[in-house]
Amino acid sequence: MPSPHGGVPPQHEPYPGPVPGVFPPGERVSGKDGNGVYRGAVFLPRASAARRWWARIIDGTFVVVLAAGVVAGAVLAAAKGVADDPVMAATAFSVYPALLLVFGALYGCMRSPGQALTGVVSLRCDSGKRVGFWRGMFRYLGVGFLPVTAVLALMSFLDLPVFFDESVRVYRR
Repeated sequence: MPSPHGGVPPQHEPYPGPVPGVFPPGERVSGKDGNGVYRGAVFLPRASAARRWWARIIDGTFVVVLAAGVVAGAVLAAAKGVADDPVMAATAFSVYPALLLVFGALYGCMRSPGQALTGVVSLRCDSGKRVGFWRGMFRYLGVGFLPVTAVLALMSFLDLPVFFDESVRVYRR
């Protein structure tokens, strides 16, 4: 099938060594905006910090809003008697991690919605390949639960009263 861009796509020659201006696919090079990488025959410069942060903020907003919507729907269904309380509780506790896994898979294999809207993509620096399914999912799980873990740790270290906790002491028999 002919290329829609005309002609035959460029074929890369074996890397001859340190020749100025010649970089094989995937080799780290320095572009105008810092480090970049070749993906196929296209050089991709590193995205600005603002674009990277906006992509993260947009993804986080999508996850939180979608999770809040599903939880609100489950609470309303339980209030109207359509769903049982255990179903509502299971939905409430599983929707946030499930959305983190879905967005992590998108991040690792394609582009997350935030990356698509800001025009960036996450690639491995050395090869120019995608991040990967498992790495993307675990990265989003870690980032998604970091705020929860940090708040709980801070409350524990400061010995603040916790609304869902009952005082526990250890006694000797």
